[in-house]
Amino acid sequence: MDYPLFVFGTLRDPDVLTLVLGRSDRFRSEVASLCDYAARTVRERDYPMLVSAPGAHADGLLIHDLDDTDRARLIWFEGDTYVLEARRVDTATGSVPAQLFAAPETLPSSGPWQFESWQMHDKPGFLERARHCMAAFGSAHQTTGSVVWGHDKEPSA
Repeated sequence: MDYPLFVFGTLRDPDVLTLVLGRSDRFRSEVASLCDYAARTVRERDYPMLVSAPGAHADGLLIHDLDDTDRARLIWFEGDTYVLEARRVDTATGSVPAQLFAAPETLPSSGPWQFESWQMHDKPGFLERARHCMAAFGSAHQTTGSVVWGHDKEPSA
């Protein structure tokens, strides 16, 4: 069974989600949060990762009804660094199973990541790189967008 996708970072932005999925129709989504985790900035990057943080919660959206093409495009966008994991997230109607893209615990972070601050300061440059990443979707010489994002080079510790 394909669970809905919990997004906690840049994919919460409708422009980014539309670009990544390659379609502009409305997505069925609902507000959700993940308990005992927080969104932190990946060191030397402008996007987040989840880190264990007892007592905290990571805000996000639960995206429903993704098809196989949507999932392939999302996996391409996230690259090799992030992997899909199943977790339970909280919604207005209770706790539900979901998938999310998780980074390895060894990936260094540099501080809290704030969605609204990212939208005001980093979104334009991020969207340009996302366009470049998604333009390469399906190319024969790459299996993910990792090279476009620089995921093939780990941030310095």
